[in-house]
Amino acid sequence: MAGIKNIGVYIPATCFTEAVLKRIKGERRIGNYDEDSLTMGFSSLEGMEVKDVKEVYFISSTPPFHIRSPSSFIATALDIEKNCKAFDVMGGGKSVIDLFSKSLETDSSVLIILSDKRKYRVDTPDFYSSGDAAVSFLLSKDNPPIEIISSKSISYESLSEWKDEEDKEIKTSESKAEYDLRKEMMRECLEIAVKESGLKKEEIFRVFLPFSDFRLSLEIGSACGFSKSQVYSNRLLNLTGWTGSVHPFLEFVYSLETEDMEERFVVLSGSGGGFSACALKVKSNAKSSIKKGINECSKRRFEIKDLTILYKITGDIKYEKVKPFSPIPLHYREIEECIKLKAQKCSRCSAIQYPWRYLCYKCESTDFELIPLSRKGKIYTFTRDYLNPVPIQPLVMAVVELEGGGRFYGQMTDVNPQEVKIGMDVSLTLRRLHEGGDFVNYFWKITPVS
Repeated sequence: MAGIKNIGVYIPATCFTEAVLKRIKGERRIGNYDEDSLTMGFSSLEGMEVKDVKEVYFISSTPPFHIRSPSSFIATALDIEKNCKAFDVMGGGKSVIDLFSKSLETDSSVLIILSDKRKYRVDTPDFYSSGDAAVSFLLSKDNPPIEIISSKSISYESLSEWKDEEDKEIKTSESKAEYDLRKEMMRECLEIAVKESGLKKEEIFRVFLPFSDFRLSLEIGSACGFSKSQVYSNRLLNLTGWTGSVHPFLEFVYSLETEDMEERFVVLSGSGGGFSACALKVKSNAKSSIKKGINECSKRRFEIKDLTILYKITGDIKYEKVKPFSPIPLHYREIEECIKLKAQKCSRCSAIQYPWRYLCYKCESTDFELIPLSRKGKIYTFTRDYLNPVPIQPLVMAVVELEGGGRFYGQMTDVNPQEVKIGMDVSLTLRRLHEGGDFVNYFWKITPVS
């Protein structure tokens, strides 16, 4: 039986509260100025067993670019590009459930990444209530802790959210209007998914629905014969904000972390271009599938307390951006070093060096092997740069002593510059660096460990 072997989530550390915007409730998590849907999706993969993945799907309604392939970039950064197929899907949660169903037909390991960084017009309800996030699933037939039992999908035209070719901000319509028109289709979809699973409705422990308004979830749940206790009430809204198509999956992971889900059946649904639902069997070892969860992500917190800085991060206030000379041939030559983050290990004295050198700094040998560089370490030294035009001044440049050997020099992000200390535990994360050469250049940055 195919199912979910690994789960990972990513919730940005950057956040703001009513201390900076009075109209919000709780806390909102948003992607920082150097994050996009690609980097957030990649960050959700931490700890996953991706070596044998044969298919990678990157699903987003807000991809960072067009024509250039985010899924192929992620496969390259994971160093699995030679052995897998990569697919880019313009969609949302419905596409995730559809791929769950597709996995029942293949014996290959499949990696699904759903990530969105959404931009709404300032001073609108969506601006105040939304957040950003990513979730990823590794599907396998190798005794997965969460089994996919059945699924059903219905496609239909939706105008709940859209963005035309020239738009920078997402447009929205009244979601209740679409719900009223499509309610019967949604109900039918849920009914068929449960019926094909062979389960009775009273055997379902939780039903996760893609609505921010619990009243809508309760209405369709009741129409399908589920009790109020079975219909899951969103518990992350005051921690993250409504993260759109990603949100029901975040709530599912949070339920796995916080509730007794052993040997339970659940129904998970998604929307975006239609409605889909699947029945899952959660086994006793399901918590072990979570490689990066909600609790871990929520511990990392970087609060923005200045409204001007917040609007720079969201792109509503423009600021100077560095665009250095960035030749495309150099980009290709440095993929192993800069994207896959591989270091040189001297074959004679085992010294590890990064960036790459022609001669070993210890024994001057020219014989090296490439090894993956550790992504964890401690601050060795740092400086504060007041000249680099970034939203959060000053920019901290740091040298990190990495676990297992080697040092890394780069920018820090998601951190208060005044709180950086020598010896601080940090990790490396993939971020946008600049747009030199008129394309997005990605590189690794340094973030504090909670």
